[in-house]
Amino acid sequence: MLAVAANARHNEMAFDGFEDYDFSLGATGDCRPEKHLDLGLVESNGEWANGSGRIISTKSHTGRSSYELSSALTINKDQGGTNPADNILGYTNGKYKLLSNELAKGFAPVTGKKYLLSVWVNDHVPDNNKIQNLQVQLNGNSIPVSSTVVPVVEGWKRLDIPFTGGSTFALTLTPSSTIEIDDLRIFPYDGQLNTYVYDNKTLRLMAQLDENNFATLYEYDDEGTPVRVKKETERGIMTLKESRQSFRKYSGQ
Repeated sequence: MLAVAANARHNEMAFDGFEDYDFSLGATGDCRPEKHLDLGLVESNGEWANGSGRIISTKSHTGRSSYELSSALTINKDQGGTNPADNILGYTNGKYKLLSNELAKGFAPVTGKKYLLSVWVNDHVPDNNKIQNLQVQLNGNSIPVSSTVVPVVEGWKRLDIPFTGGSTFALTLTPSSTIEIDDLRIFPYDGQLNTYVYDNKTLRLMAQLDENNFATLYEYDDEGTPVRVKKETERGIMTLKESRQSFRKYSGQ
């Protein structure tokens, strides 16, 4: 997965599409990449799970996976500084080392700055254009998701929540029955975020999510040739481009 933001520092944005937990570059030590949000997922017998749910491959908004939420999930993050540290690198025993790894905090919002949280929810009530079976609390405030009209695309509902950074960031999602979430994003309200979802085995681009968290979907044939491009809109998913190729059979004459 990849996130590219404008008008935002690295730790003012967050993205999790639940696709690349089995993918690793083998980096260790002080310079290993950290996730924007730490959900406490642990791998066991090929499954990533925590006390609130697990990653599944049977349903997804984009890519192949989503997070199945079966009980309350709380995400806590510390606040970030207004300005980055001046000195972040030191030189010890023949190698450079991070002295201040601000990026290791992951998402760390600045106090008093406005942000937007956007997430796709499959609440298993596709005929209702409001979020069902889910309660949301953000920084101590209850969000009226059951009374807010949201876009619905093939059963998935996009929930957008603006908020202001405080001394801490605390998000609690409490389902009344099992639901799925996917493509969770946070970024500054006056910024812009585009995110990209890749197949963690073939590394092919599967989806590109625009500044409104709507996806452009890419499909391939068995040989890896692009065959179809689709666009997600509030009216549904529409095919933008489709291609076919064939080879003339050589007759030997």
